[in-house]
Amino acid sequence: MSNPKEVLKNVFGYDDFRPLQGEVIEHVCEGGSAVVLFPTGKGKSLCYQIPAICRDGVGIVVSPLISLMRDQLVRLEELGVASATINSTISAAERREIVDALKMGQIDLLYVTPEQVATARFQTLLREIDVALVAVDEAHCISQMGNDFRPDYNALGLIRGILPDVPMIAATATADEETLSDMLVRLDMKDATIFKSSFDRANIHYSMEMKSKKPREQMLAKIDSHKGQAGIVYCIGRNTVDKTAAWLRSEGYDAYAYHAGMTNAQREESQDAFLSGKAEIMVATVAFGMGIDKPDVRYVLHTDMPTGLESFYQESGRAGRDGLPANSYVFYGNANVVQRQRMIKKGKGGAAVKRTGQAKLDALMGVLETAGCRRKGVLHYFGEQYSGNCGNCDNCQSSPATRDATAEAQAIVDLFETGLSLTAFEIVGIACGKSPASIDRALQDSFAAFRHDWSMWSAILRQMVASGMIDVVYSRQAEMLLSSTGMPGGGLLLRGGAYLTSAKARSTGTRRGATSSKPRASSPSSSPRRRSNPYEIEEYASTGFDLVEALRKKRQQLARAEKKKEYFVLHNETLEEIARVKPRTGRELLAIKGVGERKVEQYGSVILGIVSQYAAAA
Repeated sequence: MSNPKEVLKNVFGYDDFRPLQGEVIEHVCEGGSAVVLFPTGKGKSLCYQIPAICRDGVGIVVSPLISLMRDQLVRLEELGVASATINSTISAAERREIVDALKMGQIDLLYVTPEQVATARFQTLLREIDVALVAVDEAHCISQMGNDFRPDYNALGLIRGILPDVPMIAATATADEETLSDMLVRLDMKDATIFKSSFDRANIHYSMEMKSKKPREQMLAKIDSHKGQAGIVYCIGRNTVDKTAAWLRSEGYDAYAYHAGMTNAQREESQDAFLSGKAEIMVATVAFGMGIDKPDVRYVLHTDMPTGLESFYQESGRAGRDGLPANSYVFYGNANVVQRQRMIKKGKGGAAVKRTGQAKLDALMGVLETAGCRRKGVLHYFGEQYSGNCGNCDNCQSSPATRDATAEAQAIVDLFETGLSLTAFEIVGIACGKSPASIDRALQDSFAAFRHDWSMWSAILRQMVASGMIDVVYSRQAEMLLSSTGMPGGGLLLRGGAYLTSAKARSTGTRRGATSSKPRASSPSSSPRRRSNPYEIEEYASTGFDLVEALRKKRQQLARAEKKKEYFVLHNETLEEIARVKPRTGRELLAIKGVGERKVEQYGSVILGIVSQYAAAA
């Protein structure tokens, strides 16, 4: 098939492209390169998978994690797409077989790691095969990992020299202006068209609060509100992950651990258990989750402050990929800030790099401290303006105590009228009386009237950035300069505590009853499974059975029988549309979003049988 719409429907089971998907795919199919900036769950992978199927040759997909490749390869195999991977886990015989298939044009998509691309052997292979396109998935990693951590990312820019006429795609769900600029330079993609959709994940509720003196009770207050739902709990440190997972199991939850200190087999077991629905909670370091396609995660909980707004957006975005309501919780404390500042000071970079690191920390703290809309602060960081309040974050739903800092904010706005280019460090210095000679005396006096210390002025500046009064501008010297957008009519309201080191914790209450009444869980793999034929149509109650629940249970049985993830059978939103439409024929079922011809062949009879029973009982 060469028509993208045919591929979308007949292979992937969708009738229409999501916003901007069609434009990207048409552009790449015609030979253009593209940078795709879509939020998690908005269909970035189709932007390179469909053109790879439509165009002559193989689509080369560079992916950061073997586990991520494996996840995508399984799904493509289920859809009947010829795909393969060359990485460190395959044997020499398997590699020879894949290379032969590539040379004969029998593979649509080939997944590789950056380390594989960096080898002379693979670069020679690229010259010997017909390449349809090159896609760099999770492309922000080239900026965040491409120096000391994974230097082979720096070799990806060589691909343009080897394949100058082949379209290239860089896809990511998170990239601020600095990261985007770095991506374009390192990948030699300055000529690429940038497709950027809104970063707003409107279905995710944001909640951020100071750690309580009883953090486990604070954690359980959130987790208990999501009983029976899939969730990810992020912790700092392998030891903390292991202890937290063991503790949650003692509280009756099927919790698995995931971190870099485990063996590959152990990590795969945990990941498979979570993706298949066997594990209710994944307790992990940030090593888990990149590109994981589990649509029904209902919450993500950070037990400590995230490393930055880019990572927060990426990690929190693993909730609610199906578009249904989901929650993001963050607990933070002063110790997190002190630790992060210490890491910045001890870093290998020069003064400008360290100031940029501090500015990014300040941006995160600004969102944590803000008395205003959380979503507005997050989106502003990524260069997206959000008018009004979202109504779907803790601050919008329960306004914290505030104090007016409009006069101080106005003094900072007036400072920009001097025409100087200033960093946050320089602005706070001026506000604290360390003014250069070029600053007008009247401006110096306007700051002196407030008598605030360095911490207070830093907090005010952070809130101005978070609220959109100030924009961050990146310079060639890696400095993060600031520019004023002016004072809005509402002025600036600071949270009652004014700044993080003395902020009052938001009171959410603790879990009722410190001792759980739930039975202690056995080991995660010990629960028995009832054997049945999943392809048989069961007898349901003659009246009043829940159609969605019946479809979910049948999907679970099918997934277990075929040893695949539940959402590889059918997505949640597909099940809900089936329950709403109640198709009676294969043709009507094929019209449901997410159902292709292959799924009708595999599961059509059993699904239609359940719907038929429901209709008869209604």
